[in-house]
Amino acid sequence: MAELQQLRRDNKRLQEENGILRNTSVVFAKWAKKI
Repeated sequence: MAELQQLRRDNKRLQEENGILRNTSVVFAKWAKKI
């Protein structure tokens, strides 16, 4: 059962990292258009 909790924790962290990366790419795309 502990393994499942560990997987859920890792999955949540990965989703948060993906969200941050997506936000960063959106900001970068807007910034690149200004140049």
